[in-house]
Amino acid sequence: MSTIKKIKSIVKRALYKVTKEDSPMQIALNEGYYNPYEGMKLLKDIKVTLIDKDYEVINQEPFSLITPVKNEADDIILYLNSIENQKLLPDEVIIVDGGSNDGTPSIIRDFAMNSKVKFKVIEINSKSISEQRNLAIKEAQNELIVMADAGNILDENYTKNMVGTLMEFPDAELVGSIFYAVDEKFADHFIYGWDGFGDWQNYLPAGKTMAVRRSIFLSMGGFPEFLSFTGEDALFDIFYRNISTRWVFNKAAFVYWDIPRTWEDCLKKFYSYGVGAGENHMGDSGYYVRQVKMRQGIYAPDSIPITDQMYSGYLFGREKRAEIEFNVRNVNNLIVIFSKNQLHVDSAAWQKVKEYIQNNNKVIFISHLRQFPAEKHVDFDFTLLELYDFRSGFSIEDLLRRYGRFVSKMKIEILGDNEVFESTANVIRNWREHK
Repeated sequence: MSTIKKIKSIVKRALYKVTKEDSPMQIALNEGYYNPYEGMKLLKDIKVTLIDKDYEVINQEPFSLITPVKNEADDIILYLNSIENQKLLPDEVIIVDGGSNDGTPSIIRDFAMNSKVKFKVIEINSKSISEQRNLAIKEAQNELIVMADAGNILDENYTKNMVGTLMEFPDAELVGSIFYAVDEKFADHFIYGWDGFGDWQNYLPAGKTMAVRRSIFLSMGGFPEFLSFTGEDALFDIFYRNISTRWVFNKAAFVYWDIPRTWEDCLKKFYSYGVGAGENHMGDSGYYVRQVKMRQGIYAPDSIPITDQMYSGYLFGREKRAEIEFNVRNVNNLIVIFSKNQLHVDSAAWQKVKEYIQNNNKVIFISHLRQFPAEKHVDFDFTLLELYDFRSGFSIEDLLRRYGRFVSKMKIEILGDNEVFESTANVIRNWREHK
C-alpha cells in the first residue's frame, strides 16, 4: 500500500471513530443537522481527587461560613441550629440578606443573641444570589471560606470535613461536598447516586456545597452577577477552574437539601434551571439540534415533562441575552462573523474571536464546513459567544428578533470569499440601514 493510501486509511478510520453510526454527531448528520459546538470543551483539565475522610477536630485554621438568604423565615431556624451543632464551629458566620420581606434578618439576629457563634447580618436590596455570596466573601475576615445555603441542614461534620480537606490539600483551590435530600419523594430528580457516581473530573459543585480560598476567589472576580437567579454556581465553577490546578471532593462532608416536595414545584425548579442555562449559554450545545428542529416545525415534545420544562426555560433565558449583554454587562458591540471553517479549527479566527470577547464584545460565529475538530478548551468567556452551522441552525429572523433593538451596535465580518455569506450579510445590512 502506498504512503498516500495508508494516510487516507488512517484518516478514514479516525473519522469513523468520531462519527460512528450510533454517535449523537452521526445521528444528527444523518438527519441533516450538525452541531458546531462539537469539540468545544468548557472545563480545563486539572487534577481532581476524591476522598471519603472524616477529620479530627484539632489544629484547624480559622474559617468563615457564608450564606445568602431571602425570605427564609419558615425554616431558617433549622438551618441556624445545624450551624450551632457543628463539631467544628466557624469563627464567623456572614449572612447576606437580599431583601426579605418576611422578617428573616430579625429572626437571625434574635438567634445570634444567644448563640455561641459570631453572626454578622448584612442587608442589601438584590435580585442576584451571586451578589450576596460575593459580598459575604469580601466581608469575611478569614482565608478559608465554607459556603452553605439556607434551606439546607448541615451534617454535624460538614464544616470539619470541608476545612480538614482544605488543610490536608494546601494546593487545592476548591473543596466540594455532596448533598442528600431532606424529603426522598422526588430525590431521583435532584440527587446523584453518589455510591455509583464516577465522573468527578467533570462534576461542578453547587454553591451550597463548596469551600474556597478567599484570596484566589477574589482574584478571579467571584460569582457572575449578571444572571437572573440560577446557573451562577456552574458558571463560577468553570471560570474558577481556569485558574485552578487541583480540586478535592470529600464525600464525608455533606448537607441535606430541602428539595421541592410537589410535582408542580419540581417543574418550576427545572424551568428555572433552564432559564439559567439559556442566560449563561451552557445549554447551547445540548439544545442546538432541538432548536433547529423546532424552527423547522418538526420538534416533538419530550416524553419527560421535566426535560421540556428545562428546554422551555432555556428558550426564555436565551431570549433575555441581548438585554443582559447590552444593559447589564454593557458589551460594546455585537460582532457577526461568517466563516468557511468552524471556529475551533481556524487558529486565526479563534484568536480574533478571543480578542473581541476580551474587549467586551458579543460574537456570533456562523460556519459553513461541517468539520470534526479535535477537542479544544475554550480559554475565554464563552458566555459572549454563540456558534451556528450556516446550513442548519442559523436564522436571520432569530438574530434580528433577539438583537434588532441593538442593531446600531451590530458589525458584520466575512472570513474568506463566499457569495452566499455575502448575500446573507447584505440582508442584515439592509435591514440595519432601514431601521
